[in-house]
Amino acid sequence: MLNIRQTKHLASRLRFPLEELNDIAINASRYCEELQLLDPTKPSRIRTVLNVTGKLRTVQCRLLKQVLLPALQPSEYSHGGIQGRSIKTNAEVHLESTYALTSDISNFYPSIHNRRVYKFFMILGCSPDVSRLCTK
Repeated sequence: MLNIRQTKHLASRLRFPLEELNDIAINASRYCEELQLLDPTKPSRIRTVLNVTGKLRTVQCRLLKQVLLPALQPSEYSHGGIQGRSIKTNAEVHLESTYALTSDISNFYPSIHNRRVYKFFMILGCSPDVSRLCTK
């Protein structure tokens, strides 16, 4: 559980002035750019990705490393974004399997509504104000 009840405590944990955090949250689109990726093996398939830059990227990295990771234990089955784990370590577990399943989650993240993110932070014990700021 995070149990962060005040936005000033979140700002302190992220080592960002609260006023700056609020400004970043309100103006998040300034720090995002949409990129079009083209798979050379499937040139008719264009994938749009969001590239987060600048201060928003810094805040997101600090939120992950200084707030979320110390408080939450990832599943032993999680490999993405976990230090010491990778696509390779995930595949190694399945080397002797008879069947293989591949899937494409290209539209997974756009389908996650901000209400679900907000509820996630609320479940972790954050106040409504902290949950709202983290969601933005």
